[in-house]
Amino acid sequence: MRFFGRMYSLRMAPKNMFKNFDGIAGIKYGISEKSDGAMEPARNGLVGADNRRKFFVSQKIDLLNTVSVEQPHSADVVKVFGKDRNKIIPEADGLVTSEKNLFLTITVADCFPIYFYNQVSKSVGIVHSGWRGTVGNIAGQAVKAMGGKSSDIIAGIGPGIQACHFEIKEDVLGKFADYPEAIIHRGKKIFIDLPKIISRQLIEAGLNIDNIESVGQCTFCEKEKFFSYRRDKPNQVEAMIAYIGLGPSNHVII
Repeated sequence: MRFFGRMYSLRMAPKNMFKNFDGIAGIKYGISEKSDGAMEPARNGLVGADNRRKFFVSQKIDLLNTVSVEQPHSADVVKVFGKDRNKIIPEADGLVTSEKNLFLTITVADCFPIYFYNQVSKSVGIVHSGWRGTVGNIAGQAVKAMGGKSSDIIAGIGPGIQACHFEIKEDVLGKFADYPEAIIHRGKKIFIDLPKIISRQLIEAGLNIDNIESVGQCTFCEKEKFFSYRRDKPNQVEAMIAYIGLGPSNHVII
């Protein structure tokens, strides 16, 4: 399995995070950085979030052509269509679509964005995979939701809290019992390698090992680049926004 830990400027999507995505015509994807400002969680409507608007202007995407999710830390993935533009999908943490000019978005601040593209059906997906979503196998649920042959899907695991800083307590250790290879003991402390679990789930869902990549960046470590809920412990969530979509956005609201 290939993991890419080099430092990239993630704002210059798409030739920056995942080698397998490079050169695929019609895909736009990326993730904001701390310098873009905190991205408001999808609660009070998408257009009213000023930092979202500015970021998507910089990406040449119309905010009206985005769709987001409520993110209750579930393993639920929903297929969306053109009628869902500018909506927040309740009770879901992932989205898939084959619609052009519809950009799927999630917010993350230690949880992992996972990007999907089916090379045959020309569909895309994105999920918000925190530890609860990972335990619930949201990655595998996204593969099911995309349909078609799993072997046609490529996936990329974006920045998130890596095993160097994702410490857990004994009370939740049992939830990771199926993934002993991802449990790391350092003295009296316990750490979990979430990307390792996600990668295994994707392989078990039928993806080819060479079609899975991880950017390998730790949101906790990279204080200047990323928000981190565990590191910063803010009173209100400060997060990056991750997105993927098919085709250009024709009209950008400034």
